[in-house]
Amino acid sequence: MPGAFRRIFRNPRGAWISSAATCPTEITIPTLRYSAIAVALSLAVGPIAGLGLSILLGLSGPARQAAILLASMPAAVVTTVLALEFDLDPSFATSAVFVSTMLSPFSLVLIIAYLQRF
Repeated sequence: MPGAFRRIFRNPRGAWISSAATCPTEITIPTLRYSAIAVALSLAVGPIAGLGLSILLGLSGPARQAAILLASMPAAVVTTVLALEFDLDPSFATSAVFVSTMLSPFSLVLIIAYLQRF
């Protein structure tokens, strides 16, 4: 097990952080509103940035498709863990993870359909 994971699971506070990261208990309507804006920008800008970088780097075929698809993925739970660790707004991070995970099937279907043309 990598050192970072060992430190999280041996540390009682780390165990609390890892369990709190998966339980969105403080999601409020204003937080969801701001998260929806951030996630919409992320789900729109991510694929465009992936496409631009893949063209800039000269990627083609499956490498280009993978780069664009990975840039289009939703936010991960590690975002909430980092927000808790650095005393940022964990409810915003949790709601961003929640909203991006709920919206990603719709955006990913469109992106995969687009990528099948290449």
